[in-house]
Amino acid sequence: MNEEDKIIHVKMFSYFEMEIDGKTLSDETLHSNMLVKLIVYILCNRKAIISANDLCDVLWREDESDNPIGALKNLLYRLRTILKKTFGYNDFIKTLRGAYAWNNDVKVIIDAEEFESKYNEAKLLDDVNKKIDVLEEALTLYTGDFLPKFTSEHWIFRQTTYYHSLYISIVKLLAQTYEEVQNYEKMEILCINALKYENLDETIHCLLMKAYIKQRKNSQAKEHYKQTSELLYSQLGTTPSKEMQNLYKEIMREIKNEEMNLAMIQDEIANAKENTNGAYFCDYGVFKEIYALQQRQAKRLGIAVYCGLITIESNLDLPLDSNAYRKFRDGTMETLKATIVSSLCSGDVIARYSATQFIMLLPTCDYEGGLVALERIEENFYRIATRYHARLRCDLKEMDLR
Repeated sequence: MNEEDKIIHVKMFSYFEMEIDGKTLSDETLHSNMLVKLIVYILCNRKAIISANDLCDVLWREDESDNPIGALKNLLYRLRTILKKTFGYNDFIKTLRGAYAWNNDVKVIIDAEEFESKYNEAKLLDDVNKKIDVLEEALTLYTGDFLPKFTSEHWIFRQTTYYHSLYISIVKLLAQTYEEVQNYEKMEILCINALKYENLDETIHCLLMKAYIKQRKNSQAKEHYKQTSELLYSQLGTTPSKEMQNLYKEIMREIKNEEMNLAMIQDEIANAKENTNGAYFCDYGVFKEIYALQQRQAKRLGIAVYCGLITIESNLDLPLDSNAYRKFRDGTMETLKATIVSSLCSGDVIARYSATQFIMLLPTCDYEGGLVALERIEENFYRIATRYHARLRCDLKEMDLR
């Protein structure tokens, strides 16, 4: 085969594979992680001359080999033998004095590089239809993270992180372009698929909610907001952004937009009632609306209204980023939520404020009654939650009416 006829298609998303005219070599058929790392590093740096010492540093950590240069020569011999057996020739890699280089007469097309190239191309396009075509082509290339089996290697992990970030950028740009041309169905599908790879990106969650709203899928949008709020609480300890809360308000307006007579409205409310025993639990966005309403009423009537805050703390010395701490936090907060709801009155309102805190609105309590309510919560919690090794910190404060 002539040099100019040699075009190698290389796949690095999800797994490694190189293909020429239907003949393939993959990480599975190489049967050696060292051989995969060697060929991948040379391919990714094929425009450079790579010193033998640099290759040794990449492949072996300090003191892992007594004779790394000799081991490298042996590894290259094995690689060339496999390349020759698979493709019929082995002139892919040149040996220089103390260094190695890719044979630039052999053309290489790598999926990850094509992915990046298409993103850069799309950013320069003014024609939205052409932009959509290019971005969709880019996404067909991204079948998963960059060489996920080898992310323990720091140089591969950097690439994995970079291309994952690039994928998220492409998704956002394409979703916004779909929104521009009002293709909300594709926008929805795109965001749902993207959240399988990155479920903590709030922008993608917002884009999905927008797609639902534009298609009048308001119940799905509302449910997605609820699930996302819980996810952000449990994984990041944060509340939804202002943008997401505004989208939630828009959803609720859309849901109530249909004309109904008073009897129908009352019937709808009656049928939608949740368990009326105990306090009312809601997300923090709804809590703020109720708080503002109660604040106006208290100011008009000249009465005092009290708010409570309960924070969980661990009696164990657990690192905050450990799985053990997350298990403690999630289990404790779930038990505490149930305890607060059952310990307070039906007119009280609670919401999760952070990963470790619940905030409460106690409109029917004076200061002494508020203290009694907090003591009741503590007593009930400690009676059933001894296995969590948790303690509660409770605060009570009068609502600021300014």
